[in-house]
Amino acid sequence: MLGLDTEFLQQYKGEARTKQFWLLLRRLPFTIPSFGGKKLKTPDFRWAPETMMHPSTTTLDTEIEGQKNECTENGLIATYLTVELSIALTGYATKRGSIFYVWVGG
Repeated sequence: MLGLDTEFLQQYKGEARTKQFWLLLRRLPFTIPSFGGKKLKTPDFRWAPETMMHPSTTTLDTEIEGQKNECTENGLIATYLTVELSIALTGYATKRGSIFYVWVGG
């Protein structure tokens, strides 16, 4: 985050400023979308945290060289390992509207 043009960000307000912040960073760690807390409501940026005050407890970035996501005007471009499930899961996170949390009872 060091070296960002914070003067450029001052021309924006609210969510527009936060969106521009993520765009300026451009290359983001894989864990950014899994940060806790509120997300932006801006289309294509609903993955983006409103603040970085809720760090992720998930470690997804296992690449030695730190593979990153790319933040673009059209949203986040990344490749994640996914698992297709044969049944729909329910749990606490679905009540909150999260698209990043999977809970499996055993």
